[in-house]
Amino acid sequence: MDLSTTTQPLQNAPVGMDWRGADSPISVLLLDDDDGLRKLIEQAFTIAGFRVMTARDGGEGLQILLSHRFDVVVSDLVMEPMDGITFLSEALRIWPWMRIVILSGYVQDEVREKARALGITTILEKPSSFHELTEGVRSEAERVRQQLAAGSRVSLNQIQYQLSILGETTRTAMEATSISNALGNLSRDLGEALPTIATAIMSCQAQDGNAIMIGTLRKPVSAGFIAQMEALIRTRYQRLTSLELGDQVRLQFINAQDIGDDGISEVKNAFSFPIIDHGTVTGLLVFVPPADYAYSESDISFLYHATNQLTTVLTAFHRIRELAVRDELTGLYNRHYLQDELVSIWQMAYRYGFSTSMMILDVDHFKQINDTYGHLVGDQVLSELGQIVHGVCRSSDLVARYGGDEIIIVMPDADPASLGKMSRRLTEAVRAYTFCARDGRSIQCTVSVGAASGRNRDGALVDADVLMTRTDEALYLAKRNGRDRSYVWTESGSFDGGGEPPLHVSSEDETTKPSILVIDDDRSVLKVTDMLLRMEGCETELYDNGTAAHEAIVNHPGRFDVALIDLNLNDMNGLELIQKVDAIDALLVKIVITGEATLDNAVNSLRHGAYDFIQKPIQLNQLRITLGRALEYHRLRVENLEYQQNLEVMVRRKSLELTNALQRTRDSLDFTLRALASMLEAREHATGAHSQRVQDITCMLARDFGFSEKKLADIRQGALLHDIGKIAIPDAILLKGASLSDEEWRIMRTHVTTGYELICKSPDLKDTAELMRCHHEAFDGSGYPSGLKGENIPLGARIFTLVDAYDAMRSDRPYRKGMARDEAVREIQCHRGGQFDPVVVDAFIKRIDDVEKIGNWIGDSSHA
Repeated sequence: MDLSTTTQPLQNAPVGMDWRGADSPISVLLLDDDDGLRKLIEQAFTIAGFRVMTARDGGEGLQILLSHRFDVVVSDLVMEPMDGITFLSEALRIWPWMRIVILSGYVQDEVREKARALGITTILEKPSSFHELTEGVRSEAERVRQQLAAGSRVSLNQIQYQLSILGETTRTAMEATSISNALGNLSRDLGEALPTIATAIMSCQAQDGNAIMIGTLRKPVSAGFIAQMEALIRTRYQRLTSLELGDQVRLQFINAQDIGDDGISEVKNAFSFPIIDHGTVTGLLVFVPPADYAYSESDISFLYHATNQLTTVLTAFHRIRELAVRDELTGLYNRHYLQDELVSIWQMAYRYGFSTSMMILDVDHFKQINDTYGHLVGDQVLSELGQIVHGVCRSSDLVARYGGDEIIIVMPDADPASLGKMSRRLTEAVRAYTFCARDGRSIQCTVSVGAASGRNRDGALVDADVLMTRTDEALYLAKRNGRDRSYVWTESGSFDGGGEPPLHVSSEDETTKPSILVIDDDRSVLKVTDMLLRMEGCETELYDNGTAAHEAIVNHPGRFDVALIDLNLNDMNGLELIQKVDAIDALLVKIVITGEATLDNAVNSLRHGAYDFIQKPIQLNQLRITLGRALEYHRLRVENLEYQQNLEVMVRRKSLELTNALQRTRDSLDFTLRALASMLEAREHATGAHSQRVQDITCMLARDFGFSEKKLADIRQGALLHDIGKIAIPDAILLKGASLSDEEWRIMRTHVTTGYELICKSPDLKDTAELMRCHHEAFDGSGYPSGLKGENIPLGARIFTLVDAYDAMRSDRPYRKGMARDEAVREIQCHRGGQFDPVVVDAFIKRIDDVEKIGNWIGDSSHA
């Protein structure tokens, strides 16, 4: 037993914390994975008057330390998955002044050296008496309280600044539209709290177990620096969790342009802090400081508590995000998320040379399932199908419900040669599964699968929409050639059926045997009919009662081509069975067989849905002729249905092509409009990015007013182009370094109508042009060019009238310096109800901090 009295150094005790006086109970955190021993020690500590909390492992212990303060931690060393020394080193990062007592049966010299390096001197070996243990805790508690009373204090200004950073990180993360943006915002904002070269966050909270690493650079670095930082994250995560990150998880930086050969090449020092959710390490926060800067203990403690804040933010973001990106029925990702992620996946594929592939899975005859069992059962089938697909795919694959009964699987870094094997595994897994078994049903389903690789034969990566079109074409062929199979698109134009021989619709050498269902309560008739049908090359299935036959059709809709049904069965009327069957399988051709061949029976049979009528005893020639017509009728109906379904596929494909073409047109228009604005900025160089700033701030305020996406698009374009008419203003006036004369102001004001006339000629930009024409109108009617007043001015114009004025006041011009923030705000308020709409002014003032941030005026004190 080593019960040393050496004092542990203490630095930077926290300011303003309610640390307990000498008479207050000693607070202890106890860690031991032996449940029985942990309870006994807890009881002993309670009897001794200590306040005790316990944890079974290191992850749970760290979670407790992030929300509670303790005088002493008593810890075992041998625990899973985080060992005791690792836990204690992390614990002392959270509370550097906390005292430690090690209680373990495995205390080797190497462990003592590691403990001394951490400043831990009280080490008790199991078994140890409760008296020794409690006295050791009392001694350590006394030391920490004495040292806290004399400890140095952290700057209050520093704490307030760091708290403001935490508040900003929370706000910007929750405003992000994706996990990548959220992590990027967090790493950027936290990097402002302390001097850093790089900041990175690794998060692994998604349901599919995928991880993401996003970072921010504050100084240029080399590719070697990035590789070292990524290796550090992987090693640290494995040490804390005993888990490895997949090779597909790569460290990405939001400002990758700062990576070059001339940047910092080596990670000299790095600090990493675990993100813990309910006792489980779900990520890391990593800081790399400059080589000449050393973080103090208070800095490290702040970073650990910032990590605790991250846990709350990321957990909330992930859960909100799960609701937004998951399909409620299947639990798979939804179409919106798929479309967003395809952009990121293709960027990674271009950057790292991945061979991204895609598969589309479609349920065969799903409409019949809905019609037979109802949509609730159909929903259950889709839910179970989602589980099957998720179980077959890799954890790195993106599985999403595209719509209806279609599921899309995107496979980053997938070997194209494995597509056939993978698609075959999917069809086999679905074919072997019994759906809705828990509900007492027994439904068999099949699926058709189309697959395609994202690279051409020459290795070139194709666009995502091209890959989806190819995959759709492979699915179309799989369904056309009999369903329950998979096809892989090949560049030669042929389709390889993922390891399964294709079913030829018609061929001289190979034909599909017709499947005939025979229902008759006379077994001798069944036997004779079976013999005749087999002579004709048919496959048969025989039933001597209507109930069993009905169940067979329910369990296997689409399996039979023709049904021969006796008119008078023991358990039901043949016409009644026809009606039931017709509701299940509308493609099944029904033929009535009877010994009572009366005109009334024939008419009734046809009225109830029978295709034809055969008199007993059945003659081979009559059966051959009637069956031939029935099979041809069945073939035509199947082809017609498949044509309709294939037409839907073709329409969807064409719609996708048109959508992509429309998006390209919109992107081209947007580029043209930005080019126009850039031309003005290039000419009016002193105002910098004025048009872009006005656009961003105006759109932010317009969202607060609840504008629709269409209106936002108009406002975005109008705000971007509102000064485009200045192209026609002479340089001598536009760039004049002094105040304008009355005549020069008259000329300058013509830019409004000039800009309107330029833009209004486009039918798609008429609303945009109207906003541009009104952006110099004043709320009190004193503006130009039309003297509009109050709500006669479009709200969008009222918003960017104010924004344009504020930007002009805050920005430097050739003839003056920009105003300070407070002065510009006072000027806006002075004209509230005059030049500016009071409602808009109030909304603007409420968002003034965000306005300043977008304008990049924060911290600009040159004009204050």
